[in-house]
Amino acid sequence: MEGLTDTERWLINLAKKSFLSLWSFPNVYRDSRPNSSNGNDSSDGKEICDLLIAFDNNVLVFSDKSCEYKIHYDPMVAWRRWYGSAIHKSYKQAYAAEKWVKNHSDRIFLDRKCTKQIHLPLDNTRPISYFKILVCHNVRSATKLHYGAENGIKLDTRIHESHHLNSPFHVGVIDDNGGYAHIFETESIEFALSSLSTTSDFVHYLSLKQEILDSGRNFIATSEKDIIGSYFFNINEAGQHFLTNCSDQTIAFAEGTWEKWTESIQYISKTASDNENMIVDSLIEYVTENWRLGGVTSKYSTAETTELILRALASEDRFGRRFLSKAIKSTLLQKDACNTRFVPASTWGKTHYLILAVDPTSGENYDDYRAKRKDLLECHCLMHRHLKPDSLPIIGFATETAFKLHEGRTEEFYYCAGYDSLPSHFKELAKTIAEGYVDNGFAKNRCELNVHEDEYPATNQTKWDSEKNGSCPCGSGKLFRYCCGTQSDNLSPFV
Repeated sequence: MEGLTDTERWLINLAKKSFLSLWSFPNVYRDSRPNSSNGNDSSDGKEICDLLIAFDNNVLVFSDKSCEYKIHYDPMVAWRRWYGSAIHKSYKQAYAAEKWVKNHSDRIFLDRKCTKQIHLPLDNTRPISYFKILVCHNVRSATKLHYGAENGIKLDTRIHESHHLNSPFHVGVIDDNGGYAHIFETESIEFALSSLSTTSDFVHYLSLKQEILDSGRNFIATSEKDIIGSYFFNINEAGQHFLTNCSDQTIAFAEGTWEKWTESIQYISKTASDNENMIVDSLIEYVTENWRLGGVTSKYSTAETTELILRALASEDRFGRRFLSKAIKSTLLQKDACNTRFVPASTWGKTHYLILAVDPTSGENYDDYRAKRKDLLECHCLMHRHLKPDSLPIIGFATETAFKLHEGRTEEFYYCAGYDSLPSHFKELAKTIAEGYVDNGFAKNRCELNVHEDEYPATNQTKWDSEKNGSCPCGSGKLFRYCCGTQSDNLSPFV
């Protein structure tokens, strides 16, 4: 059973929805022998952390603590004891785990006996980002006992180290030497992982908080929700979210920012569009199961390339998944018996996608049809590989159109590496296929999707204008249009 306590199991199940089980490692251990890496010893290992996530060169270390707040006649004594066991002890575990992963990534195991070694999917030739995440439970009941009202942990990075002992339920930088830790309570971690529902979105959000501290500044917030609200409100010309463009030494995120966000027309339109376009999420589940079963998607594909396909799909943020879902949907809704659409990475990400919708002919054997479809998908991917010889991979996806199904839908995937990574015979094959398609007039009918998609679809202009004239959610006291709103003027549906 994953997780040693009820709260750990809750956290693991929650995190897997965003990070996927393939890259989630609960209750991992390190071997206790200084010169051993194989675990062939009778002594048990030591638990590193409650949950370890390793994805796309990001390492997230979770420490989960559920500590009872014990009443004392001196409330400060009660707070200090609770802080020590629920927060400071959790930080020490997360810091030690991060240090161990950095120095001994080859000595991490799934079991206490240290016989099942973990091979973290990290590329040491590229920078690796580490995030310490502390999850504290029973915060609301603790604040009720302390203050007489249920409040959450307030974030204030001006507070450092021992100064926490005199600042009940205000948490900042726990250890100056060990680096910042992101502190969540039960409600806020559940909220964060549901709002920032992909690995890319969640990691980007954590990185922005860290960047404020790295710049020598501080931030204050009454809740994590208000910071997340500011994240969604603010978007720059490149389509990337940011927390604030205010230059103050201490950034105060206004209380109620999240409520303001959920009442905005942007939130309503974004949520509706996201919920209507979840095809990629379904494909991720499909490929995950295929990978677990050792599925092979074409005669040139392997379990390794299937994992590469899954990694690429999972690395797309929520906006990217929506865009790709729309592209798939529009291709499947074309009434021709065979349709292709090429979605170039320049649209938003790091991967090109080729979508093929083709139906079996009347009376055609379904197995023969699938074999033909696999070959056709491969040909189209190689043709586009020749026509776009860059370093980004192409992922092909094929299925039936929306108008003709064979007792349910089947899918094929194909992975084509960057041009320079292809063997010479594949380059020659891609060239031959592309020339054949051009000679036969097929290439001219290919559809390359190069459209602009807004994260916040077209909404009511008047309401957006009124919100731009309101106070900025970053807490600067300025009007939104003269503060963070200056970075949002590229949102054509709203201006």
